[in-house]
Amino acid sequence: MNSTKFIDKQEANKNCEWPRDLSQFTPLFRQYLEIKYSYDLDILLMFRVGD
Repeated sequence: MNSTKFIDKQEANKNCEWPRDLSQFTPLFRQYLEIKYSYDLDILLMFRVGD
């Protein structure tokens, strides 16, 4: 995941306001949720197998 681009975008925003168009954050957030969900699922399956 390329987080440097996200930081650069924030630094360029001097008023510290959220952009009006949040669609640029949607792919990033969806990617985060997919990674988190698959990771949690792997952990749960591992514990269930180890039972």
